[in-house]
Amino acid sequence: PKRQSPTMRSRRDCFHARFLLCSFALYYGAFAFAPLRLGLALRPPLPVPPLSPLSTVSPFSSSSLSSSSLLLAHPPSSLPLCSSSAAIHAVLAVSACLGARLSSTEVGKKILSPPIAAMALAFFLSNVGVLPSGPSPAVTSLQSFAVRTATPLLLFGADLRRVWRSTGSMLPAFSIGAAGTACGALAGAAALRLAFPTSGGLEGDLPKVLAALAAKNIGGGINYVAVCQALEVGPAAVAAGLTVDNVMALAYFPLCDVLGRDLPDPGGSREKDAARGPPEQEPIDAAGLSTAVAAAFVIVAAADRLAPGASIVASTALTVLLATALPSVLGPLDKAGSLLGTVLLYLFFATAGAAGGGLAATLVGLGPPLLLFLGALYAGHLAVVFGGARLWQKMTRSDAPDRQTVLAASNANIGG
Repeated sequence: PKRQSPTMRSRRDCFHARFLLCSFALYYGAFAFAPLRLGLALRPPLPVPPLSPLSTVSPFSSSSLSSSSLLLAHPPSSLPLCSSSAAIHAVLAVSACLGARLSSTEVGKKILSPPIAAMALAFFLSNVGVLPSGPSPAVTSLQSFAVRTATPLLLFGADLRRVWRSTGSMLPAFSIGAAGTACGALAGAAALRLAFPTSGGLEGDLPKVLAALAAKNIGGGINYVAVCQALEVGPAAVAAGLTVDNVMALAYFPLCDVLGRDLPDPGGSREKDAARGPPEQEPIDAAGLSTAVAAAFVIVAAADRLAPGASIVASTALTVLLATALPSVLGPLDKAGSLLGTVLLYLFFATAGAAGGGLAATLVGLGPPLLLFLGALYAGHLAVVFGGARLWQKMTRSDAPDRQTVLAASNANIGG
């Protein structure tokens, strides 16, 4: 054979060296980045089980070397990258933190709300293998803790006497809006029965989500969370309902802005309201935060004792009762409780996204009925709000509530 020059041999050796280096890099890189491949975390393959002595299949036959047997011998790993409770809680906390940070950006204010952002990020991480796909003990335990503890924390300032004194014309408008939501929910359920006559439009988790959405559009997200928890709605259905509600809100709130663009801000007697407000709150410090946490835990424990099957309802009633009877005790904790409760709500939405492993399939099934229901609910809500406000003005022979107050109350109903 023809002899090669030293230059050619050197080029060939360099090519082989580069080829081997690239091969090793690809080989070990595949293992290093295996946890990012659609939820398949790195785990050594299981050993091939020995054949039974009674088996008549030869280990070298074509059937024993089929692709199915090889897959059984070396099944792909299904462990997520974060499998311990501490790691799962850390990732969920980061998701909730990023969702909260989004609230100060233009995207968070106009397009993607912080709860949806926290839920979407956790859902994405559960689908790429960082978090467990679907409900897991670490996720469900954190979810239950978050909603049960956030309920009393957010109600420390719910002094009914102060609310009655300070709301003025806003209270009738808000009550009319709540009645409008109830009428709209009934209209939405009737529309579902007409649109889906075979099943009546109500089956599975759908009626539970409809009830939670009706509660959410009376006072905000805490109502949605509490009703979903009380009715034991599936995680995917919880996430689907929240997603569709956020999509509909993108159309509803701009509509309210258009209806009230030429109206002044309903300020009212804010100085008088502030003078009649809750007891003066001290700056948030470690003592205030620990007192708020202790009070919330005591209320949750008492609610579990009084009503084991309806602890959230019991804790809500108990907190409102204590806030009304002892405003000087719970009133100063309102600021710290609201802060901690909001943090826990962000954690809840992150757990809802992580547990909603079947969200895509659930949205396909529940998306159209939920869109129809919310469309009918918003239409009925607006019709009752404006019609009821006009009727109230005629009954009381006054100009209250005016249109800007009605729109502000409607925003409070729908947005919380």
